[in-house]
Amino acid sequence: MTKYFRHTYSLKSLTMWMISCLFFMFQFIPRLWLGQNADHIREQLSIDWQCFGYISALYYFGYSGMQIPVAMMLDRFQPRYVISGLIALLSLSFLAFTLTDNWIVAAGARFFIGVGSAAGFLGVSKIISQWFDRKTYAKLLGVSIGFGILGAVYGGGPTYVLVQKYGVDTVAFGIVGVGLALALAVFFSVRSPANSHENNEKLTIAHLKELISSPTIWILGAVNLLLVGPLEGFADVWGGRYLVDIFGFKEKSALELVSFIFIGLISASPITPWIGKKIGDYALINVCGLGIVLCFVTLFMQWTTSWLGVATTLFMMGAFSSYQTNLLSAGSDMVRPVLIGVAVAFLNSWNMFGGSVFHPLVGGIMDSGKTGQSDVVSESTYIAALGTIPLAAMIGIILMCFIWISHHKHNRLK
Repeated sequence: MTKYFRHTYSLKSLTMWMISCLFFMFQFIPRLWLGQNADHIREQLSIDWQCFGYISALYYFGYSGMQIPVAMMLDRFQPRYVISGLIALLSLSFLAFTLTDNWIVAAGARFFIGVGSAAGFLGVSKIISQWFDRKTYAKLLGVSIGFGILGAVYGGGPTYVLVQKYGVDTVAFGIVGVGLALALAVFFSVRSPANSHENNEKLTIAHLKELISSPTIWILGAVNLLLVGPLEGFADVWGGRYLVDIFGFKEKSALELVSFIFIGLISASPITPWIGKKIGDYALINVCGLGIVLCFVTLFMQWTTSWLGVATTLFMMGAFSSYQTNLLSAGSDMVRPVLIGVAVAFLNSWNMFGGSVFHPLVGGIMDSGKTGQSDVVSESTYIAALGTIPLAAMIGIILMCFIWISHHKHNRLK
């Protein structure tokens, strides 16, 4: 590892990075829990699909709403207190969600699971920025994202197998135990260096005002929201059910297929920054948006119905979703160095807020297409509900073109 990064770092710094990566990976499991156990949770809470969609969305409200506050807390206080505290909050909230049969309590617990998860990506980023130099930061962050997304892969099929073997509650209690163990590991191992590699300028409210006064940053955030549907809408909750009801796959096989979205994301994430340098970040984001639309058209038209064909389509959907690295890079280039951290948090909050938009929207359309008291949903209703994802991507492409044109005119006038 040290040879790969061309620097010799202490075992202590690498250990802290690895532990923070483990939490980044772990937080995907509670996030994907609803999609794996939808029928059990709906029966436990006595709710319909629309209410299920609202509860699913509350995770993203908590996650996105806490991005900037957590970024500022990590800047002001020692990361070990912030990260370990939020891991404990996530774990105890997940325990409350498991034990309750009251949908209001479950909704609150789901919200605080999202709040706790906000420390995942930002915590890794903070530890890397403190302990590693700027050149190593980009490499390590890329590796961290790939490592973290493995949690989404193992949060699918393998977790489902454990649930089938040991039961929902037993696996849920195990997840809580792992979370609390990670909180203790972070608290006792993570420290701040005497000489940090970070910029010494502290973030203030004035810096935030400078950031949010930029219309381009807001539009870029909206693009991030509109393109995130394959991850925050389809992969998280609705994809597995769609493959079971429309394509006829068994539930375990459907969850394994959905995992290919995350495998595609892992595979493409190291490549897209390099492609972005060749053709430009703006062009690559638009290509990815068009690719996402094409993947959904392929599914809706059922141009391929075999396991291998669907797996390939979902792999490509995940690969096209790797635009996020380039979008964050484009946003970072628009701001001063002191604002990079909070700019990334701001854009990431839009990304996660997408889940709070897509889940209630899809759930509401699904409920409107039910016949009588039955949970059976027609193929046309599925297409109407999930069709909101590629439609949003098309709007995102249009907005990205406006930014691209504006950026081109600005550079031409220099």
